[in-house]
Amino acid sequence: MKRKVLLIFTIILCFMLIPGFVSAKAPKEKKSKPKSNRYVINTFTVAKRSDSSITIKWNVVKKGTGYHVYKSTKRDGKFEKVAYINGNKNVTYTDGNLPENKGYFYKVRVNRSKVYSPVLYVKTMVTAFSDRVTSISAETVKSQTELSWKPVKYATEYRIYRKYSLKDKFTKIKTVKGNVFSCKDYAKSGRHVFYAVRAKNDNSKTFSRYSPLKKFNTITRVYISCGHGRGLDGVWDPGCTYNGYTEAGLMLPITKQMVAAMRRSGVYVYTDADSNNNKNMLACVAEANRKDISAYLSIHCDWHKAPSGTMPLYISKSGMNLAKSLDKYVIKRNKRKGTPFVSRGLTRRPDLYDLWGTNAPACLFETGSIKNDLPILRNSNRYGRSLAEGMCEYLGIKYIN
Repeated sequence: MKRKVLLIFTIILCFMLIPGFVSAKAPKEKKSKPKSNRYVINTFTVAKRSDSSITIKWNVVKKGTGYHVYKSTKRDGKFEKVAYINGNKNVTYTDGNLPENKGYFYKVRVNRSKVYSPVLYVKTMVTAFSDRVTSISAETVKSQTELSWKPVKYATEYRIYRKYSLKDKFTKIKTVKGNVFSCKDYAKSGRHVFYAVRAKNDNSKTFSRYSPLKKFNTITRVYISCGHGRGLDGVWDPGCTYNGYTEAGLMLPITKQMVAAMRRSGVYVYTDADSNNNKNMLACVAEANRKDISAYLSIHCDWHKAPSGTMPLYISKSGMNLAKSLDKYVIKRNKRKGTPFVSRGLTRRPDLYDLWGTNAPACLFETGSIKNDLPILRNSNRYGRSLAEGMCEYLGIKYIN
């Protein structure tokens, strides 16, 4: 009996020693790793390009066994497979024998992966310009200079340069697109100017040589103001008066005759006389300063108690030279026509806005006394032309009567 109990106890003990028979801690469950992007190409760039080849490059995919390269001429077009690169270490592809200045779209995927890289657009370069702008045409259009030239192959833009002396350095004044072959320039009044143009290709960052120099004489611009008229308060200002005549009424036809003669002589004239003296003094000076003129003239006459004769007023040395030329031809032309006329002399007047407010050489010309010189002032044709002749002499321009 004891043997039998001992046997049963031994059997139970053996079962207890068997692993797993006694309750133990359950084994930890292995967490599944999320799928990685190890087969995705996320870095795709241009490694090198020339006028006949394109080399593209992408990131290494460690688990990859090869790469498929695709190409298209349109982003939304059909992509054709152009290469398979075995292995994962070679991550470049060179597409050769391509025409210059031609663009292509590329994408790559890892072997056995359905995920493509981002689409990459690349354009072949342009060879250095073998040509340049061969000549420039220039003409005056209103108060500006208009330049034009023939197109250069592969140009994506043109750069226009200007200088006023051969010793100066060029200043770039404008850039226009490659399909534009002209531009306008507001150069300094009455000056010799030199222009040059060169082409640029944005794709290759190359420039053509400069064009041959184009020398041009810019049109001379002046401002001629008729005295009084529209006042600063917007009310009509007649100026001085005598026996039914007004300063504004007598000066307007003189101003118009001078403007017409200046324009016949090839000068570009800004004036309030075209609109019958409807601008005040501040407006005339402001416009003159915006237009980069060579000379400013304001035409007036003196009151009825003033003595006979002209009285040009100035503030600067150049203004004095302008006043001398104007006075000289007014006296000369009237003397030639048998009408004695005298000058009361040039006078410096730093207090007059017409003179100190302008950037250009300026003169306020008192044409005479509204009473004592009335017959001369009424001859607007003669007076206007004599002023024009004096202005042309000052500007160095041939006067055309």
